[in-house]
Amino acid sequence: MDQYKDNFLDNDRKRMRDELDRAREHFDRMESDGFPGESFGPERSARKRKRVNPLAKLKDINWNPNDKSLTAHFKDYRADTPPDEE
Repeated sequence: MDQYKDNFLDNDRKRMRDELDRAREHFDRMESDGFPGESFGPERSARKRKRVNPLAKLKDINWNPNDKSLTAHFKDYRADTPPDEE
């Protein structure tokens, strides 16, 4: 039983190794052929754009947090003011 098991594992390993070799050869062949529409110039990676903070323009600006334009306009009551005390 052990001899059969060892033989099976050896065959399985060999089959997997052959598949990997064929896949590696296929990949190398595809890489050397290039992709359709690929230019032959030097490869240039796309540079990432630095993300601009949209709040940076508000730095060092005096603003009034109690300005009338900053109140909520979608409600019948003023959400910015505390409730009336009875």
